[in-house]
Amino acid sequence: MLMKKSLYVYEFDISQEYVLYAWLTNKYVSFPVEEKKKVQKILYSPESVVTVGERSILGILLKAGCVVPSEFNEFSHAMVLHKRAIHASDRLMLTILPTLSCNCACTYCYELHPSLSESKMDERTIEGIKNFIKKNIPYLKLLNIRWFGGEPLLCYDIIQDINLYTKKLCTRYNVHFTSNITSNGLLLNESVGKNLNTIGIWEVQVTLDGNKDRHNRLRILRNGDATYDNIMANIISFLSINRRNKIILRLHVHEEDKEDEVLFGIKDVLDSIPKSLRRRINPYPHVIYSPKVEDWNIREEQKEPLSVYTLCEKIIEMIVEKKYYPLFAGSDRGKVFACEFDADWSWTILPDGHITKCTVAIESERAIGKLNNKGEMVFFNNRYAAFISKEWQGIIEKECNSCVFLPLCWGRCSYQNYLRFMGGGDFFCSVNGVKKEWMIKRTLTFYGINYLLNKKIKE
Repeated sequence: MLMKKSLYVYEFDISQEYVLYAWLTNKYVSFPVEEKKKVQKILYSPESVVTVGERSILGILLKAGCVVPSEFNEFSHAMVLHKRAIHASDRLMLTILPTLSCNCACTYCYELHPSLSESKMDERTIEGIKNFIKKNIPYLKLLNIRWFGGEPLLCYDIIQDINLYTKKLCTRYNVHFTSNITSNGLLLNESVGKNLNTIGIWEVQVTLDGNKDRHNRLRILRNGDATYDNIMANIISFLSINRRNKIILRLHVHEEDKEDEVLFGIKDVLDSIPKSLRRRINPYPHVIYSPKVEDWNIREEQKEPLSVYTLCEKIIEMIVEKKYYPLFAGSDRGKVFACEFDADWSWTILPDGHITKCTVAIESERAIGKLNNKGEMVFFNNRYAAFISKEWQGIIEKECNSCVFLPLCWGRCSYQNYLRFMGGGDFFCSVNGVKKEWMIKRTLTFYGINYLLNKKIKE
C-alpha cells in the first residue's frame, strides 16, 4: 500500500518530546525528542522504510493518522465533516439581542446604542421566539441560547422569561439545554449572578481593555465614569458564588498599541485574579483593528502588521504561564466551520424580530428575514437564497483544497465571503501574507497546550 504524510498533521517539540497531532483522527503521538529526525524521515517519506525499527515507527504513525494511504483524499473527507456539521438538523442555536442599548460608551464600539425605551425587544418578538422554539423542540437534541447586545443584562426580565420557558420545554422533550451571555460585566453583581444560575446560565463573556488605567480610558460609562473596578469585582463575585460558573475573558489588543504597554497591562490584569479562580477563566486576545468602520470593503482589505499577531502569541504564552486555560484549551479539533454563520441551525434575532446570521451585521438592512409572532421566519428571498445555497463555499473547494491551515481557518470570516459572493468580489485569503507566520505559531501553541492539558488529565 502506497502511503503519504497527512496534509493535516502538526509537529511541535514540547517537554523533551517530539509530538505529532493528526487532525483527521484527533490523535496525538509522541516520541523522545532525540528520535525526531528519524521519525520525520519516515513521516515525510513513508515508502523509504527498510528496517524493523522503522516499520514499528511507521505503524505508530499510520495508526494515529499521521500517515495515510496515498489515494485517500483528506480534503474531501474534511469537507464531509464540515457539511455534516453545518447541515445538522438536531441542534439549534439562537443568539438573541434583547436590546441594542448599552450603559457603556466604549470609544471604539461599532454599534450605535439607542435608548432602552427605543430598542427593548417587544412582546410580539418574545412570543415569536417562544413559538419558534416550541415548533422546533421535538426534532432537537441540543439547544443553545446566547444572549448578546447592546448590554443584555439591561433586559434581565426578557432573559429570564425566555430561558425559563425554554428550560421547561427542553426538560419535557429531553433536549440538552445550554445558555451563555456576553456582557460588559457592570450589572453582573452577586444577586444577578445567582439569578443567572437559576435560569441555566453559568458562562459569561466579559471584555477588558488592559489594566485599570488603560481600560478606563477606553471602556467608560455613558457619563464618562470609569468601569474597571466594578467589572473586576463582578468577575470575582460571579466565579465565587458557584464552582460551576465560568468567565470567557476577552482581552482587547488595538492595532496602534505599543507592545511593552500591552504586555504590562495584561500581566497586571492576570496577576490581580486569585489563583484559586483561574482554572475557570478562559482568557484570549482579540485584535481591534478597524474601530467604527462603516464600509466592510475597507475592513476586509486591511492588512494588519505581523507585530500585532506576534504580540497575541506572547499574550497567549503569558496566559498559560499564569496558570489560566486559554479559550481554546482542551478543544483539540474544535469546530469544522469558520463560525456559526455557516450553519443552518444558527440564527441571530434582533430586538425588532429581524433575523441575521452575524452579531456584527445587526442593522436591519443586513437582515435576511424577520420572525413573526407565530414563530415563522419570513425570509427576504434574494438574501436568504444566497445564504441557503452556500455557493460562496465553492471558494473553499477551489482555493483551500491543498492548504494545511484549513482546519484552523475554514475560509476565514463567512460573512465577508457571503458579502463578496453577493457583490461579485474575489477571494481574499486570511492566511497568506503577514498572517502566515503567526498562523504557524498559533497552530503549534494551540495543539501544544492541548497536548499538555490532556496529558495532565490522564496523569
